Amino acid sequence: MFNDGVREFDLRDARNPFEQVKLAGEGEDANNRIIYSDDALRAIAEACQARDDDIRWVVAMVADTGARNSEIVGLRVEDVFLEEPVPHVWLREHLKLGRTLKNPQSVRKVPLVGTALWGAKRAMRSAQKSGAQWLFPRYSADNDIRSNSASGTIVKWLRRVTKTQGDTHALRHKMRDRLRHADAPMDVQDEIGGWGTRTVGQGYGEGYRLEQLQGWLKKAVGEA
Repeated sequence: MFNDGVREFDLRDARNPFEQVKLAGEGEDANNRIIYSDDALRAIAEACQARDDDIRWVVAMVADTGARNSEIVGLRVEDVFLEEPVPHVWLREHLKLGRTLKNPQSVRKVPLVGTALWGAKRAMRSAQKSGAQWLFPRYSADNDIRSNSASGTIVKWLRRVTKTQGDTHALRHKMRDRLRHADAPMDVQDEIGGWGTRTVGQGYGEGYRLEQLQGWLKKAVGEA
């Protein structure tokens, strides 16, 4: 907070009085985050398709997009484009309806490949059949998006399937690794996952085409 104040008020000569403060036990309570193995990821995909319900559609879409659980749960039907040359979701805000995102970088279009495409198709079919405007109406309605409720159910199920303490964040972090292993450039990774702060250079132009992002995602999930 002090450093933010220095920048905000241009107090360049101000010295931070807290810079030498040591916190007792700092870092000792940090937990190493679970990263799913490839075998665990395959088990999750197979279990999703075997169970084939709305919770498993969310999991499938999170797993092969790298999106946050809340980003998927809060999708509206109008945010899903399955008939386009590159099927994709548009992760965006609908502020009047209570749909928000974490930060500006979170607004993005992400191609649907692998189990994410399967999950999106199943969810769209169900929503259209019931006339729902939200893709996952059990957890989302106007000004009432219950992503935490969905997350609790998902985490319990993932831990039964994988026999680990992993959660939906572990799926997101796994996608970062999958993109790395596919040799995707860092700015491609950031654009797909909505990670980090865009640099000045990344802000120039329109960014990557969906076809390009689709190619990297297919390579990451083993379809290319």
